[in-house]
Amino acid sequence: MDRPTPQRHGGTAPLRAPSGRSGGPSARLAWILCLPFVVFGLFAANEGVSRIASGTEQGALLLVFGLLFAGLPVALLLAARRGRQGPSGEEERRTRHPDAPWLWNEAWADGRIRCGNRSGMIVGWVFALVWNGFSWPLLRVLPRELERDNTAALFGLLFPIAGVGLLVWAVRATLRWRRFGASTFELARVPGVLGGELAGTLHVGGGLQEARALEARLSCIRRYVSGSGKNRSTHEDVLWTEEERLAGSGLVRGPHGLALPVRIAIPFDCRPSDPLESNDRILWRLELRAEVPGVDYHAQFEVPVFETSESDRSRTRAMLAEQRGSTAPMPSGELASGITVRAHSEGGTEIVFPAGRQPGLAAVTSLFAAVFGGIGWVCHVQGAPVPITLFFAAFGGLIGYSALSLGLGSTRLRVSPDGVRIDRRLLFGRSSRKLSAGEIESVEPEVGMRAGSRIYWDLRLRSKGPDRRRRGRRPGTRVAGRIRDKRDAERLAALISSALER
Repeated sequence: MDRPTPQRHGGTAPLRAPSGRSGGPSARLAWILCLPFVVFGLFAANEGVSRIASGTEQGALLLVFGLLFAGLPVALLLAARRGRQGPSGEEERRTRHPDAPWLWNEAWADGRIRCGNRSGMIVGWVFALVWNGFSWPLLRVLPRELERDNTAALFGLLFPIAGVGLLVWAVRATLRWRRFGASTFELARVPGVLGGELAGTLHVGGGLQEARALEARLSCIRRYVSGSGKNRSTHEDVLWTEEERLAGSGLVRGPHGLALPVRIAIPFDCRPSDPLESNDRILWRLELRAEVPGVDYHAQFEVPVFETSESDRSRTRAMLAEQRGSTAPMPSGELASGITVRAHSEGGTEIVFPAGRQPGLAAVTSLFAAVFGGIGWVCHVQGAPVPITLFFAAFGGLIGYSALSLGLGSTRLRVSPDGVRIDRRLLFGRSSRKLSAGEIESVEPEVGMRAGSRIYWDLRLRSKGPDRRRRGRRPGTRVAGRIRDKRDAERLAALISSALER
């Protein structure tokens, strides 16, 4: 296969001046999950100091372990933030290419964007080995603490258990690297075009021959840093995203392994990439994944998307969504997301969102709820300060309610020209609401919760008229959520809109 020569276009969109170095890709969830380790690390360090003062053995060891467990997760997250520093020579490239901002970023200049799976594997092994090297010796101290009726010491098991999870993560990253090798996305044109498309070729070392299909997702993301000093945290908001399903039959063998063409339409009314790191920037992320026997394939790339001379201002998000809705067949029966669409016995259409549609997500959420709730219980038993006890108990309760809703909550929508009736059920509790057709202006799918790299979609009924509390944005009612497939969300939105207009 001949390697395509990337084409370059002249940019026209104004760019924001960079506002400083970015805080990196660590999300708020990473800091939340880090918190219990920090708290218990500090408790262990305090206990170590007390034992040293009283002349008890193992005090120094407990102090060292406590400080490491409290500091290591924070140090790694801070290192990840500081690691995203702009490449050298930025000023020179900006001077040479003032009208081509995609050339300011060295990673985009040649049109070949590389995935960081190898560096992620190395970081995973370093993190796992360091963590396990310091956490497993705790098992030697645990029996003596239990003999003294120190039940709080049982939570020392969290650290070896977390170490096992880190080892599994590192092993999976290694298996993924050995099976698929390096992944590169080669742009057919540099850059991707607002009001046009992102086009290119995915190059994979191998391992995807058994893949029936690959999922490609292109997202426009705002990454920003809030707070200052030790209270700085990094957030990511998905402003727009599109998903395409690529047939595995499109994979062909070339000189660099397997190759697969990728084309995704981009609306004009999105914000362009920020080529340089800053505390508030727009980035475009392309993710590709495939389910294959053994370790699944997953790769992501930060790609350049800008306004150019080829941008079509008429290709807005609304126009693209309307085009997809007009060509997509109306859903019936059971959809890929586990949702059922059928005719209602009293007229209209019934859409059923049954309980237990995401058992894996419910199980993981339940595990986190048990961990935080258990920490709150131990804090209560050991006489910890009331605010700390209440924090862990309340946080565990909120996560537990979310897990309960994921596992046992169900929703039924009855849609007719008169309006939409929403019936929700959770265990023995039920709620019902009716929205008339005159109250509803539009039905829109929107980005809902995120679990790792997976995005779940919600359906929202937008009401007519402004809402002062939402700063002029149209109010709406979230009628259903956690839809795995964006196409299913779009088809359901089109179905509801069509049923309301009959």
